[in-house]
Amino acid sequence: MNIIESVKKSRLYLLVACTLLMSGCGMVITCMETPKTIRKAAELTQYTPLTVDKLSSLLREDTTHFKFVIFFSACCGPCASHMAYTYPEMMKRHADDSVKWYYIAANTAQLESAEQMMRSNGISEPLYYLLDTTADFNDRNSQKWNNIANRIFTNGEKVTGNLGIPVNFIVSKDCKVLKLLVTDSYNESRICTTDLYLLEGMPSEEDFDRTDSISVDFPLFR
Repeated sequence: MNIIESVKKSRLYLLVACTLLMSGCGMVITCMETPKTIRKAAELTQYTPLTVDKLSSLLREDTTHFKFVIFFSACCGPCASHMAYTYPEMMKRHADDSVKWYYIAANTAQLESAEQMMRSNGISEPLYYLLDTTADFNDRNSQKWNNIANRIFTNGEKVTGNLGIPVNFIVSKDCKVLKLLVTDSYNESRICTTDLYLLEGMPSEEDFDRTDSISVDFPLFR
């Protein structure tokens, strides 16, 4: 065994030892859904579990509001940025009875921390969380967020650009999602749901019947 291989092996042993030590002390933060987080979520009755089909029903049954649907996690850095700089401002702009907000934790992990993230940014909306064992909507499926978007929203072109959180949907009163063909600073184009900080004002119902093409630089992801 050469010196480089020896050093690599020593580092691996050290990492494993540290992980086991922190785990025994309760210091490891679980951000992935596990049987333990699912059991814990069932005890936290102040939060509401949703399957994808249940969320779809909620959005379709509500024909009197524009709906802002936000999937996020307490373990997600970009989610924290949006929670601090985007959502509170958007809620101030649209603080009237025509808009309803759905804050949905991406899975059962760290629900209390997710609520704390909301409250620390002045957001008092109820917290939902996604709990769906369907293979298409499982954390292990790399197309999870695209599958969720296309299961709920059937109008227009398919969503293909949402491969991670945060995921935001702006939904019309008749459950259409506003979409944009986005070209980013790397000249990569994709169909995605509208990021909230791109929206200057509340769209009209007609805006949900068309797909716009724009170029955008994402300031929160630089």
